[in-house]
Amino acid sequence: MRHREELKVCIIALLAALVLASNEVTQNGLVGVAGSYAYWIIRTFIEAVCFLAALYALERYSPEQWPNWTVYALAILLSLVPFTLAITSFDLILGLPELGITGGSEQQVSRLPAFGKELIFLLDNHVSLCALLLLPRTLWRLTPADAVANEYEPSTDAKSVAAGGTFIDSLDPPLEGSIYWVEAQEHYVKLTTPSESRMVLYRFSDAIRELPGAAGMRVHRSHWVAFSAVKNLERIGQSFKLELKSGEVIPVSRSYRTYVEEKLQVLNGEE
Repeated sequence: MRHREELKVCIIALLAALVLASNEVTQNGLVGVAGSYAYWIIRTFIEAVCFLAALYALERYSPEQWPNWTVYALAILLSLVPFTLAITSFDLILGLPELGITGGSEQQVSRLPAFGKELIFLLDNHVSLCALLLLPRTLWRLTPADAVANEYEPSTDAKSVAAGGTFIDSLDPPLEGSIYWVEAQEHYVKLTTPSESRMVLYRFSDAIRELPGAAGMRVHRSHWVAFSAVKNLERIGQSFKLELKSGEVIPVSRSYRTYVEEKLQVLNGEE
């Protein structure tokens, strides 16, 4: 799902750059309309890369109990500094005046106050663009439950399964027992049944796509579990974890919490 989000983010960043370029006249180093458009496209993509790097790092390493809006706000603030440093350097390379630096001045002065002012000056622009870049995942979270389920659950191709066309059917020797847990481990997937665990060189997204959609659900970017293996859904603050009947505890990521909770309620006959 992430590659789809990144494509949408690139499109939004490009549109934002075109809007900025069409309303700004950049002088002192850039030539004509083409130079202005090139400047704003590069500048906007630098900003988007800084923000996405901060966002993905926080989503990977921040505590699970942090709400989404906290992660988003921190990503915006943390990415402001590297973005300001990058764009200041970019402007200086192009010969644009930055931080009070001019070509004829040899006086050594502190640039920290000027850099602080630059941070404040770019803050509203940065917040606005980051908010636009968050639109794909924000709108995606607001989609109806059925649409979300289609994103989370692997599709079931009855003809493919019946014909033995899945990677599981091609394993030699065959797996002992039914799969109740699939875990991504770099380029491999770890398949766990009541009888064994096996590492298979296969893409995780392809593996869960070939599993029967009615048998289980994806609960994390690296975990898929069978409904029959779930013992309990534990909630500690904002953190969710699935306890399996075999004793393993599987994390439920932020993106999947609502879906997992609703799906288990339906399976348990709760409203």
